[in-house]
Amino acid sequence: MKKSYKMKEYLNDLLNDVGKKFFNIKRSGVKDGMVWSQETEQYLVKEVLKEGVKRYFLTIIQKKLQKSHKSDSTMAGLHATPHSWKQRYPKHELNTLDSNVISKLNVQGYAH
Repeated sequence: MKKSYKMKEYLNDLLNDVGKKFFNIKRSGVKDGMVWSQETEQYLVKEVLKEGVKRYFLTIIQKKLQKSHKSDSTMAGLHATPHSWKQRYPKHELNTLDSNVISKLNVQGYAH
């Protein structure tokens, strides 16, 4: 079975975003008196395209992950409460970290 990707849907927005960024940078450079050569333009196109594609798809991925995490956090049966943990894993204590470990996590900035 051939999987269908929605690249056609993304391409127009992606090219608009990258184009705007490129022309903004070019306009600013010319305004600031930068020498604009073919070599400069080729380099800038390559860099703006690379970073623009990366930023564009990372934004899409982040939105999908946020949506996914939001639904996960509201699903019933999660192990996020002590009561559900005890029901699901009666032989495993929820509080298994000693105070030294918790203190180190706080000091290192992993817990607030």
